[in-house]
Amino acid sequence: MGNGKYCTWFQDDDGIWQTDCNEGHIFETGSPFQNDFRFCPYCRKRIEIDYPATHSSRDGEKNERA
Repeated sequence: MGNGKYCTWFQDDDGIWQTDCNEGHIFETGSPFQNDFRFCPYCRKRIEIDYPATHSSRDGEKNERA
């Protein structure tokens, strides 16, 4: 998943955003980027979003980085 520069986030089946740094975050609506998150508040790395194959990002890419 993530590498040294990025913390990969993905949304689980319960709607909780799970992170590479083993934290969970809940947004009332939207994704981390839609809520102006660019850096992980837990490990301070840039956020990379990993979308499941069945869901694509706004750009049609699998992953989206801040």
